[in-house]
Amino acid sequence: MNESRKIAAIVAVLLTATWHMGAQTSAVSPKTLQRNTDGRILQPQSPSSPAVNAAVQPRTDRVERTLPPEIKEKVRQFEKAREAFINREENLRRQLDGAATDRDRNSIRQHIKENLDQWREQARQFRDEARERARELQRDLPNHREALEETPRGTPGRPGRPGLD
Repeated sequence: MNESRKIAAIVAVLLTATWHMGAQTSAVSPKTLQRNTDGRILQPQSPSSPAVNAAVQPRTDRVERTLPPEIKEKVRQFEKAREAFINREENLRRQLDGAATDRDRNSIRQHIKENLDQWREQARQFRDEARERARELQRDLPNHREALEETPRGTPGRPGRPGLD
């Protein structure tokens, strides 16, 4: 008898869960949800409109920090490498679309693979350099603790500034 109660309870839970899942779906087909635009160009909804998900908030403006020149240079190098990769990839894809024989296509696919491997290696090197720099900064931080502690508490960028705690 105890076994049958457990089974009945499990069945009841499953039926309730299935009923709740069914209640959350729309019975209206997607075609009936589409609006008739009458040839007009629709503008995207503004972030302030109530139809936009309330959980997604637009990014607030923030004061950009001045990055050190070495980091700016690394970012520029990475952007150049990214653009070069994208251009090579597009050229190889065009060549692949126009290839006449299987041998040509296989050769182009091999070039695409080599290009991707090269990009991954460059990206790995950039990440490794960034990680190493972060480690260096963490090691150097205790050396600057005295200067941080001497900075008055109302100084911009210093914890304890009114409104930023």
